[in-house]
Amino acid sequence: MSQFWNYNTVAHTEQIVGYNPLPWQYVYAVGIPYLLSLFAIPYVLNKKQTFLTLCLPWIIVHPLATFVIAPLLNMNKSRFFLTAYFVVFAILATAGLRYMAELIRTWKPIKNLTFRVFTGAAIIVIGSGYFAYRDSYQRLRINFNTLLEESTFGYPKKELMEAVWWLRDHTQKNDIVLADPYAGNLIPAFAGNRVYTSWWFWLDSPELFTDTYTPVIQFYTGAMTDSEASAFLHANSISYVILPFKDDTTFTPVGGVTYRSLQETFKNATVAVYTVQ
Repeated sequence: MSQFWNYNTVAHTEQIVGYNPLPWQYVYAVGIPYLLSLFAIPYVLNKKQTFLTLCLPWIIVHPLATFVIAPLLNMNKSRFFLTAYFVVFAILATAGLRYMAELIRTWKPIKNLTFRVFTGAAIIVIGSGYFAYRDSYQRLRINFNTLLEESTFGYPKKELMEAVWWLRDHTQKNDIVLADPYAGNLIPAFAGNRVYTSWWFWLDSPELFTDTYTPVIQFYTGAMTDSEASAFLHANSISYVILPFKDDTTFTPVGGVTYRSLQETFKNATVAVYTVQ
């Protein structure tokens, strides 16, 4: 976010992986607890319990935010599914089940019917939610335990982060750093520096992408001469260069790329930081 130069870019990236559910798809996504929450409305209004009364507006607020607020703000609708809506709807669903049980008991008093209805509805709620949460867990488990599988941004390599932290501690916020797109995405977040290019810049692909990114590839592949590299760095006010020289990018040769205009200021097992002379 710190690299976005205007809100239109933010809005564009929000829709890179768009999520636009239809009303019936929304109901399917929130599940049976939402439907049961509707039965909680008369129960909550009659009981007048403060906590349940505070939860009740979620029945309207959550779908309103998804279908109205998100388009107005150019937000991805999936963001509203990252809230605690499922907790609120589960609480309201419990109240809805109690209300249904009371209605059934007064309407047709059959022995143990209330218990059976409550138990059956609970099984339906838990059973239907299992499949949804199983899929969500498979997709999002990298956020909960990054050791379960490879994650470039969720679990960056220690050596690269050491270089990023060195930039944080030894450079100024306005210093521009040249890095590959992957490192360029981490530097503004963890070091605070400006970067020449990043993964977001590559993903968003503005009109100037080709002209801007071509010299980056030439620089890192060693296709530039010393004078060309120096001219490129100074023309773009680049103060520092991160140079992965082992196994870290697809376009940096093993052994690294060195230019006379670069002076090594930090180095660990796989990453080096150079000051532009």
